Amino acid sequence: MVYKIMASIILSVFYIFVPANFSCGQTKEAAKPPPLIEFRLIDRNDNSPDALRLPVSGDVNQSVAVKPEIIINGADITAVKTHTEKFWLMFKRYERSSVQINFTDAGTQRLKAAIQNNIGEFMAIIIDGKVVCQALMRNSLKGNTFVLEAGMTRDETAKLARLLRKG
Repeated sequence: MVYKIMASIILSVFYIFVPANFSCGQTKEAAKPPPLIEFRLIDRNDNSPDALRLPVSGDVNQSVAVKPEIIINGADITAVKTHTEKFWLMFKRYERSSVQINFTDAGTQRLKAAIQNNIGEFMAIIIDGKVVCQALMRNSLKGNTFVLEAGMTRDETAKLARLLRKG
Protein backbone atom coordinates (compact mmCIF):
# COMPACT_ATOMS: atom_id res chain seq x y z
CA MET A 1 0.00 0.00 0.00
CA VAL A 2 2.80 2.38 0.92
CA TYR A 3 4.59 1.53 -2.36
CA LYS A 4 1.48 2.40 -4.42
CA ILE A 5 1.16 5.79 -2.73
CA MET A 6 4.89 6.55 -3.23
CA ALA A 7 4.72 5.50 -6.88
CA SER A 8 1.77 7.79 -7.56
CA ILE A 9 3.53 10.70 -5.78
CA ILE A 10 6.71 10.15 -7.83
CA LEU A 11 4.71 10.01 -11.07
CA SER A 12 2.84 13.18 -10.13
CA VAL A 13 6.11 14.99 -9.43
CA PHE A 14 7.54 13.76 -12.74
CA TYR A 15 4.62 15.15 -14.73
CA ILE A 16 4.89 18.53 -13.01
CA PHE A 17 8.51 18.95 -14.14
CA VAL A 18 7.95 18.01 -17.80
CA PRO A 19 8.32 21.16 -19.97
CA ALA A 20 5.10 22.41 -21.57
CA ASN A 21 6.50 22.10 -25.11
CA PHE A 22 7.72 18.53 -24.63
CA SER A 23 6.48 16.01 -27.18
CA CYS A 24 7.56 12.40 -27.48
CA GLY A 25 9.19 11.57 -30.80
CA GLN A 26 9.33 15.18 -32.00
CA THR A 27 12.72 16.42 -33.18
CA LYS A 28 14.05 19.95 -32.97
CA GLU A 29 13.69 20.25 -36.76
CA ALA A 30 9.94 19.63 -36.57
CA ALA A 31 9.56 22.23 -33.80
CA LYS A 32 10.98 25.06 -35.96
CA PRO A 33 8.47 27.59 -37.26
CA PRO A 34 8.00 27.65 -41.04
CA PRO A 35 10.33 29.97 -42.93
CA LEU A 36 9.15 33.46 -43.85
CA ILE A 37 8.84 33.56 -47.66
CA GLU A 38 8.47 36.74 -49.70
CA PHE A 39 8.67 37.61 -53.40
CA ARG A 40 9.64 41.27 -53.96
CA LEU A 41 10.79 43.34 -56.91
CA ILE A 42 14.45 44.27 -56.94
CA ASP A 43 14.97 48.02 -56.73
CA ARG A 44 17.50 48.95 -59.41
CA ASN A 45 17.75 52.45 -57.93
CA ASP A 46 19.95 51.63 -54.92
CA ASN A 47 19.65 55.18 -53.58
CA SER A 48 15.86 55.00 -53.23
CA PRO A 49 14.81 55.91 -49.67
CA ASP A 50 12.14 53.19 -49.67
CA ALA A 51 14.48 50.37 -50.73
CA LEU A 52 15.29 47.64 -48.22
CA ARG A 53 18.81 46.22 -48.30
CA LEU A 54 18.73 42.46 -47.68
CA PRO A 55 21.70 40.10 -47.47
CA VAL A 56 22.25 37.44 -50.11
CA SER A 57 22.10 33.91 -48.73
CA GLY A 58 25.55 32.34 -48.60
CA ASP A 59 27.44 35.62 -49.19
CA VAL A 60 27.82 37.89 -46.16
CA ASN A 61 29.50 40.63 -48.23
CA GLN A 62 26.70 41.04 -50.77
CA SER A 63 23.26 42.61 -50.39
CA VAL A 64 20.39 43.44 -52.72
CA ALA A 65 18.04 46.43 -52.66
CA VAL A 66 14.39 45.36 -52.86
CA LYS A 67 11.17 47.32 -53.00
CA PRO A 68 9.11 47.34 -49.79
CA GLU A 69 5.93 45.87 -51.36
CA ILE A 70 5.52 42.11 -50.96
CA ILE A 71 4.08 40.55 -54.12
CA ILE A 72 3.78 36.97 -52.85
CA ASN A 73 4.25 35.38 -49.43
CA GLY A 74 4.34 31.80 -48.23
CA ALA A 75 0.56 31.65 -47.72
CA ASP A 76 0.07 32.20 -51.46
CA ILE A 77 2.03 29.04 -52.39
CA THR A 78 -0.12 25.94 -52.90
CA ALA A 79 2.37 23.45 -54.39
CA VAL A 80 6.05 23.21 -55.30
CA LYS A 81 7.65 20.67 -57.65
CA THR A 82 11.06 20.26 -59.20
CA HIS A 83 11.65 19.35 -62.81
CA THR A 84 14.88 18.30 -64.50
CA GLU A 85 15.09 18.32 -68.26
CA LYS A 86 17.88 16.32 -69.90
CA PHE A 87 19.00 17.11 -73.43
CA TRP A 88 21.87 16.69 -75.86
CA LEU A 89 23.64 19.56 -77.58
CA MET A 90 26.60 19.11 -79.88
CA PHE A 91 27.22 15.54 -78.66
CA LYS A 92 27.23 16.62 -75.01
CA ARG A 93 24.56 15.82 -72.42
CA TYR A 94 23.14 18.66 -70.33
CA GLU A 95 20.60 19.05 -67.53
CA ARG A 96 18.39 22.02 -66.80
CA SER A 97 16.60 22.05 -63.47
CA SER A 98 13.66 24.24 -62.56
CA VAL A 99 11.22 24.80 -59.71
CA GLN A 100 7.52 24.93 -60.53
CA ILE A 101 5.50 26.92 -58.00
CA ASN A 102 1.67 26.97 -57.93
CA PHE A 103 -0.14 29.86 -56.28
CA THR A 104 -3.57 30.67 -54.93
CA ASP A 105 -5.88 32.65 -57.23
CA ALA A 106 -5.21 35.89 -55.34
CA GLY A 107 -1.44 35.30 -55.40
CA THR A 108 -1.58 34.51 -59.12
CA GLN A 109 -3.37 37.79 -59.87
CA ARG A 110 -0.80 39.83 -57.90
CA LEU A 111 2.10 38.03 -59.57
CA LYS A 112 0.59 38.45 -63.06
CA ALA A 113 0.21 42.19 -62.49
CA ALA A 114 3.77 42.49 -61.17
CA ILE A 115 5.23 40.57 -64.11
CA GLN A 116 3.14 42.41 -66.72
CA ASN A 117 4.30 45.78 -65.40
CA ASN A 118 7.95 44.73 -64.92
CA ILE A 119 9.02 42.47 -67.81
CA GLY A 120 12.82 42.59 -68.03
CA GLU A 121 13.17 43.40 -64.33
CA PHE A 122 14.33 41.10 -61.55
CA MET A 123 12.30 39.69 -58.67
CA ALA A 124 13.91 38.48 -55.45
CA ILE A 125 12.80 35.33 -53.64
CA ILE A 126 13.48 35.97 -49.97
CA ILE A 127 13.49 33.31 -47.28
CA ASP A 128 13.91 34.37 -43.64
CA GLY A 129 15.18 37.82 -44.65
CA LYS A 130 17.85 36.59 -47.08
CA VAL A 131 17.72 36.73 -50.88
CA VAL A 132 18.05 33.13 -52.08
CA CYS A 133 17.25 33.68 -55.75
CA GLN A 134 16.91 36.51 -58.25
CA ALA A 135 14.57 35.76 -61.15
CA LEU A 136 14.36 37.68 -64.41
CA MET A 137 10.73 38.22 -65.38
CA ARG A 138 10.73 37.34 -69.08
CA ASN A 139 7.11 36.80 -70.01
CA SER A 140 3.63 36.77 -68.59
CA LEU A 141 2.36 34.08 -66.28
CA LYS A 142 0.14 31.39 -67.80
CA GLY A 143 -2.25 29.72 -65.41
CA ASN A 144 -1.27 29.68 -61.75
CA THR A 145 2.17 28.08 -62.20
CA PHE A 146 5.42 30.02 -62.03
CA VAL A 147 8.46 28.23 -63.45
CA LEU A 148 11.76 29.34 -61.99
CA GLU A 149 14.73 28.54 -64.21
CA ALA A 150 17.69 30.16 -62.53
CA GLY A 151 20.60 28.08 -63.77
CA MET A 152 20.63 26.10 -60.55
CA THR A 153 21.96 22.59 -60.13
CA ARG A 154 19.61 19.74 -59.31
CA ASP A 155 20.67 19.89 -55.62
CA GLU A 156 20.14 23.66 -55.43
CA THR A 157 16.73 23.28 -57.04
CA ALA A 158 15.75 20.55 -54.57
CA LYS A 159 16.90 22.66 -51.61
CA LEU A 160 14.94 25.70 -52.78
CA ALA A 161 11.83 23.57 -53.36
CA ARG A 162 12.10 22.10 -49.83
CA LEU A 163 12.32 25.59 -48.31
CA LEU A 164 9.36 26.84 -50.34
CA ARG A 165 7.25 23.83 -49.35
CA LYS A 166 7.86 24.51 -45.64
CA GLY A 167 6.54 28.04 -45.95
